[in-house]
Amino acid sequence: EDDHLNPTDFSNEVNKIYPVEVGLHAALVIWLFVHWEITLLLMNVPYLAFTIMMFLDKSYHVDAATVYTKDFKKGAKQKVLISLIFFGIMFCVYLASMVSTLIAVGSKK
Repeated sequence: EDDHLNPTDFSNEVNKIYPVEVGLHAALVIWLFVHWEITLLLMNVPYLAFTIMMFLDKSYHVDAATVYTKDFKKGAKQKVLISLIFFGIMFCVYLASMVSTLIAVGSKK
């Protein structure tokens, strides 16, 4: 909350980052589909739909005039918390998947 960016710079930076996040997540989902990782694909599709929905209706867009309002802070905290929980869970799932694959490959030798 005690940042050193003015609202205009903050909104410009955030508005540039979000389309990149959506694009990278879409690329991950396409990669999971191509390699037919059905469990991981099904876990990622709902969050991708959430981010695409926000992208299409421009609700991710940060307006410099609303940065210091309570509604913006509440909404931003909620979106960040959802993303943090999702990516934290997915990190653990990807790590467990990698370990199980390494164990399976190591036991075949």
